[in-house]
Amino acid sequence: MDKSDRYQFQPWYIKLWRRRHYLRIPYSAFRMVILTRCGERPFSFRTAWSVAIGLADVKMNWVYDWNEIKKKES
Repeated sequence: MDKSDRYQFQPWYIKLWRRRHYLRIPYSAFRMVILTRCGERPFSFRTAWSVAIGLADVKMNWVYDWNEIKKKES
């Protein structure tokens, strides 16, 4: 797997461009709260906000592999 396209390995101007996905976080969070309101277990706003941030991070390709996670924990 090629790691060179990940967010954390990009120059500042590409990181800045990829952060545009953060602009949709409030809209996505409100939408999740509204759409799950009728369901059996609706999302709280805090949960919807966290999920929206995670989705934006994936769109930015800001991901880590298991070895990097284990290194950070030690």
